[in-house]
Amino acid sequence: MVTEGFLVSSWLPFVTAVLLLAVTWFVRYLTGRDDMQPLLLLAGVLILRDLLSLFLPGEAPLRSTVVSFGFTVSYAVLVFWSGRYRTTNRSFKTAIAAGLAATVLRVSFPGLAGTVEFVLPLVMVALTFVAFIRIDRYVLTAAVEVEGMRSTVQLMLIISVVALVVLPFADGSAQSVAGITATLPFWTVVLALLARSIESLRGEIRFQKRAAERIFAFLSDVGRSLGEGGEPGKIVAAAVDTIVGASGSDSGLGLIGSDGSYRVCAVKGVFPPPVPVPQLVKTKTGALKEFVLRLNVDQSTPLWGRALKTGEPILVPDATSSPYLRPHARDPILHLKSVIVLPLSIRGNVLGLITIARREASRPFNAADLARTESMANFVAVTLDNYYKYTQLVHTQRLERDIEIAGKIQNSFQAPADVQERYAEIAAISRPLRGVGGDYFDVVPMGGDRTAVIICDVAGKGVPAALVMMIIRTAARLALESTDDAGTVVEMINSAVSGSLEDDRFATVSVIVFDPRRERASFANAGHHPLVVMPAGENLSREADTDGLPVGVEPDARYESHTIPFPEQSWAVLYTDGVIEAVGAENEQYGIDRFRRSLERAVRVRGDRSARALLDELLETMHGFTGETSQQDDLTLVVIKSLSRDDPARGQ
Repeated sequence: MVTEGFLVSSWLPFVTAVLLLAVTWFVRYLTGRDDMQPLLLLAGVLILRDLLSLFLPGEAPLRSTVVSFGFTVSYAVLVFWSGRYRTTNRSFKTAIAAGLAATVLRVSFPGLAGTVEFVLPLVMVALTFVAFIRIDRYVLTAAVEVEGMRSTVQLMLIISVVALVVLPFADGSAQSVAGITATLPFWTVVLALLARSIESLRGEIRFQKRAAERIFAFLSDVGRSLGEGGEPGKIVAAAVDTIVGASGSDSGLGLIGSDGSYRVCAVKGVFPPPVPVPQLVKTKTGALKEFVLRLNVDQSTPLWGRALKTGEPILVPDATSSPYLRPHARDPILHLKSVIVLPLSIRGNVLGLITIARREASRPFNAADLARTESMANFVAVTLDNYYKYTQLVHTQRLERDIEIAGKIQNSFQAPADVQERYAEIAAISRPLRGVGGDYFDVVPMGGDRTAVIICDVAGKGVPAALVMMIIRTAARLALESTDDAGTVVEMINSAVSGSLEDDRFATVSVIVFDPRRERASFANAGHHPLVVMPAGENLSREADTDGLPVGVEPDARYESHTIPFPEQSWAVLYTDGVIEAVGAENEQYGIDRFRRSLERAVRVRGDRSARALLDELLETMHGFTGETSQQDDLTLVVIKSLSRDDPARGQ
């Protein structure tokens, strides 16, 4: 049925098939989707078909068979792929049966070979068309994106039918074009998935930006609430507003408590609880909210009780699947569609719960929604935990032990003094002038062997400074979940603390994000001391700095980042006033020049030492200068060493 000209006179169909394979592999690499393997197989079948058609010796009928069965297998694979978006895959079973029947007919009746080879691909196209129609018959969350491409795929299937009908009667380049046209449904699926993935990525970026803005506003509100003696119910109420808005939910609810007894403290929107609701309550404005606020909740409460008991979040994408929510899903007034339950759990202790819902025409929640909102709930749990620690200590010590209380809060989130990453070694020391200081540092491991180090100096002492450190730590770690640009991280920290600090308070901050794979680091500064860098193989140190106001001064301040080379065996040092402003016997400050010379000398003498050994020598040199003079200010020093990628072991 197919002439010698098809796929012999032109390499275009083979090149097109290779390009389809490349695009499909790129989409799989870009998105990490686990449903791309069948599409990769499909492209591989087309490549094999075209290779055989080009080089297989024999008469045209043999090539006709190769082309026909190549299309048949390709469409069968597409039917199989679409089956993951249906509760059953009868279309694929039908395709297998049709293929076997056609094979038997062709072998048993050679005279029907041409007819079989002509009809079989058309049958597979029809089965593919039916398979895509059947997707919308079932309530499957995963089918949403396939439904979006269905009409376009079906149009391409109709065009491919025309191409398959024309194919046997065309020759030369026209036959090649017809063969390529018959693959349009495959291209449509792959490109639609690529477009969907790009749109999902854009949506994720929009969500993260919106969520970050709301969470930073939430942290700012919490900072003011803590300073004004706020209570946990207000914190949870603010968190419910934040998570409902960031997740695009229609309603939300929050409850707090302990020892197995909880109370509802916040309700936003029309939220049906997982318990029977009287009909009269549903029809009166405000009555449902009052009904929910009066609920007694414990670990026996349906759905919520399981989350409170286990501390694990619950995703209910379809409310009709839950016996506790099904009546509300079918109720003509409540119209409940989808629910996420988020326990506020920290170290196995469940402090409360936030649950959000979507109603009516909203799309159902999915696993991505759960991951996003769970991350937000974790920050709320940390905030509540710090609030309880603070209030418990204040209540116990009656505020006269202000410094001791702040020290305990600060120590609860202070980073370890020694951190060993795969390609980085970090040593640090922080010595407050008195019981608690205004210095803070943090080390945050990130994906891809990257590591972030934050250092700050908060104006003031005691509990206010410790609470500001808590906000900076939370904001920095949240920002580092979505970016590795140091300038962006500092901007997000500034957004969080602006409004949380009194007018006479501020904080200087430096952030460095070390990326060993690219042998570079991103650095940004907000009024702090410059970073001191000692590149590998060099005898002199350098300073890296960027312009920027201290955080908390200007809410809309912008901070640029500076990328610096940071190859293997390089050093970087962060420090606070207590290092360079240390005073010697002659009442002279130690100064940055002496500090840099001590670093250069120590590295020249032995550059293979550990970060801890270098830090100890730097301190010993400084103490040799100060002698018996007492410490004048809070002192924090952080040493970062870039390890060899061939031998990522600690130096000695």
